[in-house]
Amino acid sequence: MKDPLSEYGINFVGLSVGEHEFSYELNDVFMDSFAEQDFNNVGVKAELTLNKKANLSMELDLKIEGSVEVLCDRTSKPFDMEISSERHVIVKLGAEWNDDDDEMLIIPNGEHELNVAQLYYELLVQSLPLKRLFPGLEEQEPEMYTSPAEETEMDPRWAELEALKQSQSD
Repeated sequence: MKDPLSEYGINFVGLSVGEHEFSYELNDVFMDSFAEQDFNNVGVKAELTLNKKANLSMELDLKIEGSVEVLCDRTSKPFDMEISSERHVIVKLGAEWNDDDDEMLIIPNGEHELNVAQLYYELLVQSLPLKRLFPGLEEQEPEMYTSPAEETEMDPRWAELEALKQSQSD
């Protein structure tokens, strides 16, 4: 069976010096190759511009745009969240693999192929906000859960503070 991430491999040794463009579709089949996520129904277009330099280093400009289905943090109902993100990565040849730096990737000397699937996965996951709300819910204040008795009875200290606050604003 063919590895679903093999299509994200770029044989850079055979590429001429200069810019090369690649396009990919990131979908649920792509995401199944990675750890479980808290989103699904991925429909993302991915663009890659690879600029190969004469010294065998490369610059990658990755872009993604599309949508993923997430759960609203407030209502727990699914909705499609639009995402768009970019990332610039410098790739150099070195003694051993090193991806500790977000902006630089070092691949071992003698490598002839670079698989960009992990870079796209990280870009997609990092493009999602920590707080996920239905469009339009961002502006609304969360509902306060108070009983009717709490609404009518106010602690006398708070009443005095409110009166003081009102007198200063007038």
